[in-house]
Amino acid sequence: PFVTDTHPDPETFALVRRHARELQRWFAEQLGYRLVVDTEFARLHKRPAPGARLRMLRTQSGAPFDPRRYALLCLVLAALERMEVQTVLSELAGQVALLAASEDAVRRFNLESYAERQAFVDTVRWLVHLGVLGLADGEDTAFLEGRGDALYDIHSRRLSQLLSAPVPSSPVENLEELGAEVYPDTEEGANRRARHRLMRRLVEEPVLYLADLEESERGYLTLQRHYLLGQVTGQTGLVVEVRREGLAALDPAGRLTDLSFPSTGTVSHAALLLAGHLAGQARAAGQGPAVIVPRGELSEVLGDLLARYGHLWSKQYREDPAGPDRLLDDALERLEHMGLLVRREEGIEPLPAIARYEAVEPPSRDRKDSFDA
Repeated sequence: PFVTDTHPDPETFALVRRHARELQRWFAEQLGYRLVVDTEFARLHKRPAPGARLRMLRTQSGAPFDPRRYALLCLVLAALERMEVQTVLSELAGQVALLAASEDAVRRFNLESYAERQAFVDTVRWLVHLGVLGLADGEDTAFLEGRGDALYDIHSRRLSQLLSAPVPSSPVENLEELGAEVYPDTEEGANRRARHRLMRRLVEEPVLYLADLEESERGYLTLQRHYLLGQVTGQTGLVVEVRREGLAALDPAGRLTDLSFPSTGTVSHAALLLAGHLAGQARAAGQGPAVIVPRGELSEVLGDLLARYGHLWSKQYREDPAGPDRLLDDALERLEHMGLLVRREEGIEPLPAIARYEAVEPPSRDRKDSFDA
C-alpha cells in the first residue's frame, strides 16, 4: 500500500508528491479514500467495495495466511508500536509471546515450536515486503532454524499508517462495525455514498453487475453514468465496457491490476479452459434460470484436460494424488476472484462476464512451452 522513492520507482513517487493536493481531492471526492503523502512515502487508505472478493495475504511460498498468522501479525504490529528504531527477531518474538499470554482469546506463542516460528517469520517477511521493516543484518532463516538472529530497522511512520479503518478498532464488536462508514442523512450524503460505492466497484473489482446493486445505486448509475465513466477513464486510464448485465473497467496496459487473467502458469491455463466449458454451459441454457454446474462435472473435465495438457503443467498438480482436486480449487478461486463465477454448495454458477473468455488451440501441438507455476 506504500509508494516510496524505491517502490515502484522514484519517478512515480515524485509525481505523487507533485500532484498530491489534486490526487487527495479526487480520491476523497470520487472514492471516499484518504491519501497521505509525506517526504518518505505515500499511503492510500482504501475502503473495500461492496461485496468485494477479498484476497488473503500470502507467504513467500504462495500459501495463504491462516488465522494463526493473522493473529500473530496483529501481535507483531502491537509489539512494534512499543519499540524504537531497531529490533532483532528474538526480541520481537519475546514481546509477541508476552502479548499473546496477556490475551485470553489468543493461543500462547510457543517459541520452541518450528511451526510457530515459521508463522511468526512469515508475518515479519510480509512487513519487510511492505517496507515497514527493513533487514539491516543477519537472516531470518537463522532465527527460524535456531542458529542465529536478524536485525531490522523499524520505519515507524509507515507503521503508523498501516491500519486503515474509518473507526478505531478497539470499541467495535464485529468486522462489519470496523468497516462501517457514516454519511450525512441528506440527499447529498446519499448521492456521495452511491458514488463512492459505484466507483469502488468499477476501479477495484473486475466486474460490476447491475444485479448486485441496491435500487438507489442503480438509479444513481442511470442518471450519472456518463459522469462516472468519464472520471474512471479520464483519471485512471481504464477502459470501461458497458453490457446489459453490467460494466467492467479494463486495464489494457496491465499496470493497475494485481491479478491478471488470462496469464501464464498452470492455474491460469486450467482456469481459462474451465471458463470455456462453463461459458458453453451457460450459453446452452440461454436466458433461463441460473445455471449450476456440478463440481463433479468440472472434475471430469479437468481430468480430461490433465490428460491432454498435463505434460505442460506444474508437477505439483500432476504427481500428487490430491493434485487435481487442488488444481480445481485453485482454478475456481481464480475465476471467482475475477467475478466470473460463484461457488455454491450445490455447484458452480457461471456469471455473465465468463462469456468473454474462450480458450483457443495454440498454432502448433508440438510446442514445448511449460506452464509450470
